[in-house]
Amino acid sequence: MIIVENSDEAKIIYDDLEHDISTSMTTFMLSTWLQSEGKQPVSWSAVENFKIKGSEIIVTSKRTTKKSGKLDPTLPWSQARNATFTQFKEMLRLGESPENHPDRVDPPFPPLVG
Repeated sequence: MIIVENSDEAKIIYDDLEHDISTSMTTFMLSTWLQSEGKQPVSWSAVENFKIKGSEIIVTSKRTTKKSGKLDPTLPWSQARNATFTQFKEMLRLGESPENHPDRVDPPFPPLVG
């Protein structure tokens, strides 16, 4: 089935997008409505293709693959990421065998038991 701009089917998709409903749920709801009208159900790909290519009303954009500031170590994003992974590496080091790390300080509290 091809979904036409401003049709009743398209209006259901517009409404679901406005309410942040997934493509799968939109497909289900649209197919249920179509069957109640005596029509054939619609496929997930028909709904997705309409959302991506078939509608001039729906504007979609994708995030670029390169985050801004990725190569600039002076930006806050880069500094925060560096601090996070420096801490993560230290946590991994401290989690290794105590024989390999005599400078390790045991925490003053017992470990959590799962």
